[in-house]
Amino acid sequence: MPGRIDRTVYAARIQRLQVSIASQGMDTLIATKPQTFFYLSDFNPILFSHPTIVVLPAKGAPTMLVWAIRLDHARGEAMIEDLRLFGRWGDKPYLALDPYDALLKILEERGLTRGVLGVEEDHLSAKLLTKLTTMLPSATFRDASPLIEHARFVKDAEEVARLRSAARLADVGMLAAVDAIRERRTEAEIGMRAEGAMRELWAREYPDHETAGFAGSEGAIWSALWCWVVSGPRLMINADTPKARRVQEGEFALPQVWAVFDGYTAENERTVAVGGMSPEMRRGFEAVIAAREAAFSAVRPGATCEQVYEAAATVFRRHGFERFLPGRIGHSIGLGPHEHLSLGPGETTPLVPGMALTIEPGLFYSDVNVRHSDTIVVTTEGHDVLTRTPAGILEV
Repeated sequence: MPGRIDRTVYAARIQRLQVSIASQGMDTLIATKPQTFFYLSDFNPILFSHPTIVVLPAKGAPTMLVWAIRLDHARGEAMIEDLRLFGRWGDKPYLALDPYDALLKILEERGLTRGVLGVEEDHLSAKLLTKLTTMLPSATFRDASPLIEHARFVKDAEEVARLRSAARLADVGMLAAVDAIRERRTEAEIGMRAEGAMRELWAREYPDHETAGFAGSEGAIWSALWCWVVSGPRLMINADTPKARRVQEGEFALPQVWAVFDGYTAENERTVAVGGMSPEMRRGFEAVIAAREAAFSAVRPGATCEQVYEAAATVFRRHGFERFLPGRIGHSIGLGPHEHLSLGPGETTPLVPGMALTIEPGLFYSDVNVRHSDTIVVTTEGHDVLTRTPAGILEV
């Protein structure tokens, strides 16, 4: 099945999580967050109007609970063999109509209704957490969110391979966006060109791989090949859908490309000077490029996130931009476009091989809003830059 994880890689991932679950004194993990149950199963139901839940005990195989209509999809993609159903759909056998009644039956069967149960407090609503605690009065609940965040910091070989493919899609999109800026197109046209180029590459070379994202409980993201564009006075908005505004001479345009490949996101952002720059715009752009080079030079195993930030901040100070230091100059990336680790002051987490990060030092003040963003992976020798679009001072 295209996109499936190698069994050995998957088994190692599950074993690492189980060691962490046991070390935190938990008997099992109940995973309800879309990114987490995907991490544990490699299954994205795409439509999230009904919950998908993975039960991962500290010992033993995981169980996945899905809405009955999703059974055939899950059988075709999920790495978890023990699939259980809730809800009525055709002749498919279900444990209960309600997903949490079905979950209770699974926990009873596996002897997991007592002890310490790990839940994701950063995802569960207060209503659902109350439902679980009422349903399982003999259990103690503990927040497993930090444990999962830490597990996701370091990517395995399969995750890195997916990030590489996502980066290739993002590069194609960014090249198309820059070409459209060169033609002085509207923001909407620039975004359409970029997204179209990515979809063409996907259809030609990766059609058996998913570009779906992870939605909330009331939606679906069928295709997560995106290009947002802001330009001129809209730069300070930063993140917004493209508009009908046409890029103008003497301003900056900022296309922001995110591409998802089998669940994993690559980020590629480029600031483009349209028809020349003022002396102040150029001064800021040159400082950003120098700060990027310093940050890249600092990325290596053992360096802390704060040290990478400080390498870029030192350059900004040297160029006279101390008042405009960014709050961070990158973040971890993977199943989420913005994962929890930040390259910022006070973050003493050391870098280790397998961490996927963005490097994006920027300056944001008055008419100067400049940043490039690349997706990288920390290696034993230093780092590997996955997004490879030209990243110097871009003028068209």
